[in-house]
Amino acid sequence: MLEFKDAKKLIAKLDALAMELFDDFEEVKSAFDEMKGKYAEDIIEPICDGYERRVQAAVLFSGALGLEANRDHFRDPFKPTVLDVDSSEFLREGALTMMPHYAKAERDISAHFHDLPNDAMQAVMEYYIYLETCGTKLAHFKAFILGDELLLYTEPGYAPDRVLSYNYRRMLSEWFRVEESAL
Repeated sequence: MLEFKDAKKLIAKLDALAMELFDDFEEVKSAFDEMKGKYAEDIIEPICDGYERRVQAAVLFSGALGLEANRDHFRDPFKPTVLDVDSSEFLREGALTMMPHYAKAERDISAHFHDLPNDAMQAVMEYYIYLETCGTKLAHFKAFILGDELLLYTEPGYAPDRVLSYNYRRMLSEWFRVEESAL
């Protein structure tokens, strides 16, 4: 289960997961760690803190959307599903930027954006965007799957669509290039 209440714990969990699942993450992480070691804590920490809170907000929002997507599919099985639309649509990325916690993190990042040289800022952005991209997709999926069990207790007449859940898992395993069992 992803830890979402504590941004630092969430980042640590996503970082470990990305290292385990994705071959190309090691290079991104290495560049980030190298850059982080070059700058004083008072310069780098406000930027990292902003990005960590941004990832946290995005993951939480995506998880809520995953549960909602499962419920909405039950209520209207003819509505397009996560398999039918682009991930930016089912993750409602446009709406995410208006969420208060996310917007505050963005403002804090912007306030410190020029505290680092471009190459260092690039390493920071690449690292956290990698984690945000993976984290939002995983959170949406995990919450969608959780809905298969939870909605039995909260939605009268609910019956999980196991075929949709299976196909969603398969789609993500192809996207992440990992075995289905890893998800």
